[in-house]
Amino acid sequence: MTPAGPKIYAAKKDRDNVGSTRLHGDVADAFNLCTHGEAIWIGFARKDAGKVNEFLLELSGNTVHQQLTFFTTSHLDDLFAKKGVKPFIIHQHRGDMIILPAGCLHQVTSYYLLMSQTCSFAFVRVY
Repeated sequence: MTPAGPKIYAAKKDRDNVGSTRLHGDVADAFNLCTHGEAIWIGFARKDAGKVNEFLLELSGNTVHQQLTFFTTSHLDDLFAKKGVKPFIIHQHRGDMIILPAGCLHQVTSYYLLMSQTCSFAFVRVY
């Protein structure tokens, strides 16, 4: 498992509609700052993670934790028709920061060379 803390990602342009980052979920909250490029994030509410994984198993026999799948537009249409799950779509440009809560499944497409800085973190409550 990758420890929490700062990371830098570089992704090539998505040429074959297979995604720059395939569908996955993170175990810690994270923020992602786009320093160069542009990306489209397709994500799902944490409450829908079970339904998304169920759909993925039916579709390919894989689980989201294997990180082997990138949902196409037709997959997303089928997911909505069969499970009632609709993704959120975020267009990230240079200088934009995205905050992702732990457990929110997501995938990313880069249309240009993309560089971003990410930091995972956990909130600790003291009672």
